[in-house]
Amino acid sequence: MSIQSILAGFFIVTFSILFLFILAEGMLRIISWFKREFLIQEVSRSDFLADEYQDYLQRVEDWSKPMFFYFPVGFRLFNLDNPIPKRVKNNSLGYRCPEFLPPEKNTKRIVLLGGSAAWGSGSTDNSTTIAGYIEQFFNQDKNLLGSYEKAECFNLAQLNGTQTQDILSLTFFCNQIQPDLIMSFTGWNELVTSHSFNEKLLMKFNMFYINEMEGWEPINVTGNKTKLLKDSLSLWLNEHFELSRKLKSSKSSINRKNLDFSEMVAKRSQIFKNQLKILNIISSAFNAQHIQFLQPYLYRKKYLTEQEQNVVHLYDDLRPVHGGQKMGDFLRENNIYESMKKELLSNPEEFGPVHDLCDMFQNEKETKYFTLVHLTDSGYHDVAKKMINLL
Repeated sequence: MSIQSILAGFFIVTFSILFLFILAEGMLRIISWFKREFLIQEVSRSDFLADEYQDYLQRVEDWSKPMFFYFPVGFRLFNLDNPIPKRVKNNSLGYRCPEFLPPEKNTKRIVLLGGSAAWGSGSTDNSTTIAGYIEQFFNQDKNLLGSYEKAECFNLAQLNGTQTQDILSLTFFCNQIQPDLIMSFTGWNELVTSHSFNEKLLMKFNMFYINEMEGWEPINVTGNKTKLLKDSLSLWLNEHFELSRKLKSSKSSINRKNLDFSEMVAKRSQIFKNQLKILNIISSAFNAQHIQFLQPYLYRKKYLTEQEQNVVHLYDDLRPVHGGQKMGDFLRENNIYESMKKELLSNPEEFGPVHDLCDMFQNEKETKYFTLVHLTDSGYHDVAKKMINLL
């Protein structure tokens, strides 16, 4: 066989594959266009969430720059170049609170730890976050201040944060802030959204980790350049080609796992208890008291407003990132903190004071939630007031 014949055969095969690809891609695009125009109404997460919450959502979905800056010790900090809602005011490290300066004389200092709900996703401004309200309540009540003249509340919470981040935040910043009281508003990220975490990693190290850093290795490790190139190409194809998206969707649906939610929560509760012990020890080491508040979530609310019904519909049926309706039913029927509450409450010397706020909105008829855990200003106010009343 001559070289010309081989080359001719090669070009024919290549052209045929390219032609079939273009044909398949073209047909899929026409089908997708036809569905969008005549058969279905496209919706996004923003269509189901309140107008007042949209700029917070935009921040989470904006991938133009990374949300976090990663300090090499594994400590995650806010990326100051990442766009934030105008109503959010940060200090020079990106935390939603004053600078970490030495305390003024006769000033009571409070630290709030937690994830995005503690950070204040959905709040009108810094004053209507849990930390903002707590500071107001202390400064309005001489009995709360005691011998102090005023109070400051430092919000060390992070979006997607867990107790592990809180432990690091206290370790690095507690000496600067010198708090008298440390309050954790956590539970959801640790017990629910961690369902996607690697089970072996969680159990081996008995701590929650930064999931976007899972499996990270230096690029110079053998094979990593090829792997990164393949991963990048896969993402690029999914962004630009219907055929690639269709193939990936089919593959992911085959690999989807059925979670045992009760077992999942039980395992993560063991980690939660261990890390709560550590938080209590660190707080004591800095001469501060630590108080744990287990956060509420929308599924436990009996009387849902239209806005809240839209949120449940979104996560039950359209965006089942937490397990869809099956997980929703489990969360509606169960207080996820129940299995560990007895041990937490009966061992204050190990865990410190613990308060369960899971069902505080159970019989509430007004709108309190923007998302499954993010609250309205009224919701944050009620949480802060409840925390103050329980002190």
